[in-house]
Amino acid sequence: MFNSHYVNGRLTLDIELTTFCNAKCPQCSRTDQFNALQPMSWLKLQQVSIDQFKSWFTKYDCNKIKNFHFSGTYGDPGMCKDLKKIVKYIIDNSEETTVSINTNGGMRDEDFWWDIGSIGKERIKLIFDVDGIDQKMHNKYRRGVDLATVLKHIEAACMTPAKVEVLTVLFKHNQDY
Repeated sequence: MFNSHYVNGRLTLDIELTTFCNAKCPQCSRTDQFNALQPMSWLKLQQVSIDQFKSWFTKYDCNKIKNFHFSGTYGDPGMCKDLKKIVKYIIDNSEETTVSINTNGGMRDEDFWWDIGSIGKERIKLIFDVDGIDQKMHNKYRRGVDLATVLKHIEAACMTPAKVEVLTVLFKHNQDY
């Protein structure tokens, strides 16, 4: 089954590019709720470099993958130092392959998110996690992430051909908003 999806270009890969994160979300897979919201003790801090990525996925492979999804289960993809280079490599070495990125969007600057959207054009989807309509509400879960910064980054990404979405995790504190 895996091989037929690969051969036919229908394979979607979910890749963790890094275990670094700027947030301390209480229910995140990487967070030790019993240790001041620090990363789990077993979680080694690391990230994928462009050279590693190229060794894993040749130009040929890039054309055989339908979508590379950089999720952020154990770290935020925006923290990966080579994220722009990796996105550019995929886009430059494939004809139809898409890229999707989940992020809390609280790191880097507007130019970074504009660059990512400009590199990926219509073939990239940026999914920003926003869990409140003000800083107090947003910070109940996205601890350490400045909502005003995230909104600026979303605005910058929206000025590109990229698809931009917002993902909100519903909690009791935000369900009515």
